[in-house]
Amino acid sequence: MAMKSQNEKVLEHIREHGSITSLEAFQEYGITRISGRIYDLKEMGHNIISKDEKGKNRDGKTVRYSRYSLGLDMPTEQERLPLVHQAQSPS
Repeated sequence: MAMKSQNEKVLEHIREHGSITSLEAFQEYGITRISGRIYDLKEMGHNIISKDEKGKNRDGKTVRYSRYSLGLDMPTEQERLPLVHQAQSPS
């Protein structure tokens, strides 16, 4: 069985759990730069959204981090064409 790429692991995690943070990516998969994986997934056409969150670090200081999740699936080119034609046709 072939090993999954980091991109595949991140996408699968988001689909199964709803979201992922950099800490979760590191703890679960050893991924140290999730922003790079998110960039790759967006370039592949996945609608990944980020939400800024606040939490406390081990010293009790407030820290900010991003939580990544899937937005609504973006339509493919084939799915968009009928919508474009509908919008352009006179009513």
